[in-house]
This record gives sequence, structure tokens and C-alpha cells, in this order.
Amino acid sequence: MSDEKRDKFDSMDSEPMDKFLDGLMTESEAKAFLANSEDSDLLSQQRELQGDIDQSLKRMFTFESLDAPAIEAYIAGKLSAGSQAHGESIEEPLVSLNSKPPSKSNWLRLAIAASLFLAAGMAIWQFNGSSDVQTAFFEPTPLAEVYSDSVQRGFRPYYLCNDPERFADTFESRHGQGLLLGTLPDGSRMLGISHLGGVSRLTTAMLCEVDGEKVLVFVDNLASDQRKIAMENDNPRLNVFVTTKRGLVFYEVSPLPTPRMTEHLEFLD
Repeated sequence: MSDEKRDKFDSMDSEPMDKFLDGLMTESEAKAFLANSEDSDLLSQQRELQGDIDQSLKRMFTFESLDAPAIEAYIAGKLSAGSQAHGESIEEPLVSLNSKPPSKSNWLRLAIAASLFLAAGMAIWQFNGSSDVQTAFFEPTPLAEVYSDSVQRGFRPYYLCNDPERFADTFESRHGQGLLLGTLPDGSRMLGISHLGGVSRLTTAMLCEVDGEKVLVFVDNLASDQRKIAMENDNPRLNVFVTTKRGLVFYEVSPLPTPRMTEHLEFLD
């Protein structure tokens, strides 16, 4: 397109031009628009180009037709379920890819459906949250399950904490008391710190190795303790040991017959 033609095109009224290019004019409106335009050939070329772009987009993004009543029923079910289970998330996909190109009505229905799902999510969030502070839902989990999941995912810490000051600050900020890791015997080492949950959302976990075995030490405030849930264990290869001291609770989970790491955690006085 020449600079002269481009200048002409840019100077046109964008609203009727967009309507023309999007094919939203009736046949009589399109003829009148072309008749009143200074360069109808230029417009026809631009419309053809726009059509090519639309077809390319349709080939890239194709969707099934949406069932509006089914969507409404699904959202209603989720809202109902929200009154019984806090923090439930909507995980099912809204649409799936197929070989059918979408019609303009499908795009419109997709936009409406997306808005409905957003509104439904906000409604569930507001319904399940307190009137004062909205927080993510947390459910205590048996620590043996957290251990097994961590091992399955590679037993990697959130961060390596070789600095004693940072180590102490981590527990000070999360649990109100600084902790230090004393001198470890041969065969024992700390891998790092992770926030894996378990007892509460503020539980701090220390990943360790003792004599080649993976060991997890969980630390939390005694006021947040969920002993019955934390101690649940249906894995005969794992042991869960618990100790309380100075307002904190310590859980050590490992395949070893005795706790080997908790005793080396010291309070920063």
C-alpha cells in the first residue's frame, strides 16, 4: 500500500470503517459506504486483507459450541457446593479444541460465559471468606503425607539457608522465636528450608538427611497445633515424633526409629 493510499485510509472515519471491515453492515449500507468513500478500491483491498487475518485467527483458535443452559447449571452447582466446602476451585475446562471454526455468536457466548465464571468465582470467594479479611483456605494435612509428597517431588528445599542469622530470622518472623541449628554429628546435614504447610499455613519445614535417609522437621506455634491430624500415619515405613518446647511444637518425620534432628534446634536467647 502506497503512502498516499495509507494516508487516505487513516483519515477515514474509523467507526463506520470498522463496521464495514467487520462485515456488520447490511448490503445496502455497504454499498452506500463504498459510494461515499473516496477510494472504494482501497477499501475493498483492506476488507480482503481483514478477511485473511480473521480466517488465520479462526484456524489458530477453534472452539466447540457452548451450551448456555449447561454453563448456568454448572455455575449454580458450584455456588451451592461453596456453602459446604470452603476454598473449592473450578477446575473443569470451559471449552476444548476441535476442528470447527467459531461463529461470531460463539465468540460472543464465550465472552459472556467467561464473565459469568468470573462473577461466580467472586461470589464463591466472598461467600466463603470472612467479612473482615479474605484469606486463602487452608486445611491441616497429615505430616506423613506431606513427607511422601515432598519425596515424590524430589525433596528439594524452597531455599538453602547456610546463614545462621537468616535461619534465625525465618523462625523469628514466622513463629515469634529465633532458632539456631547446632553442630550436627557426622552423617547429618540440613538441605534447606521449605514452606510445605501441614499443621498450619505458617508451618516451617526443614529438609535434612541423616545417615542417607530423608528427614523432615516441621515447626509451628503450639497454639496452632493440630496434633490429631498431624500424627495420622498409614505408612508403616515412616515414624512421626512430636516435641513441644517454649510455645513451639516440633514434628520430625523420617523412616528412622528415633528422632535425630529436632534435638539440634536451639533457641536464640
